[in-house]
Amino acid sequence: MDSIFQKRSAGYIAAVLGIAAVTAICAPFYDQLNHTTVALALLLVVLFVATVWGSWPALIASVLGMLCFNFFFLPPVYTFTIADPQNWVALAAFFITAITAGQLSELAKRRAAEAEAVRKETRLRSAYNRSLLEASLDPLVTIGSDCKINDVNSAIETVTGRSRVDLIGTDFSTYFTEPEKVRAVYQEVLREGFVRDYALELRHRDGHVTSVLYNASLYRDDSGKVIGVVAAARSISTSAGKPVSAL
Repeated sequence: MDSIFQKRSAGYIAAVLGIAAVTAICAPFYDQLNHTTVALALLLVVLFVATVWGSWPALIASVLGMLCFNFFFLPPVYTFTIADPQNWVALAAFFITAITAGQLSELAKRRAAEAEAVRKETRLRSAYNRSLLEASLDPLVTIGSDCKINDVNSAIETVTGRSRVDLIGTDFSTYFTEPEKVRAVYQEVLREGFVRDYALELRHRDGHVTSVLYNASLYRDDSGKVIGVVAAARSISTSAGKPVSAL
């Protein structure tokens, strides 16, 4: 709470000093400066205050800017009298623009913070998913709705002889001896939600095959929408990598 109060107090001080500085610089030349130039300079202060300190300090900057603009730059100067109806329009336009700029800046800042929070959560979730994948001794792979590999663990790299970089984005069925059969199993998972102990053979880069029992199930996003399949392949081969059985 104290930090919020201190930050907002700093914003109020910045609003006062910023508007005062622009006014002090421009006021001696009020008869030589275009009113639009002065208004833009004051609006920049409002925008800066809104970006750094938020909407309430920006509101104070807007009010002070409007008052200074009227007193020092709109005729008759050094008075709050508004003799010309056009000055009413100028002041109203300045105030509305200042408030709008402040709110939009605050909104942009809030959305940027929300986007960063989402990115942070995504990074944490990705790291968590990676830790789950690597915790398994069995080859694990996540497959997207387009049948392409999204992620793998190190065990799948060992059994295929290919790196994670090489595997991601490729058709997972091409690493089996019977790709059409694998694609049919994938469709079964999509229909039934899972498949258990389906006998398949994985082909290593060097040509030898590993008999595995393929287990897979659907995985979903936070809204419950199916976004792909997570699959495990448990080896039923000998340590030499030669198949000993198939179901």
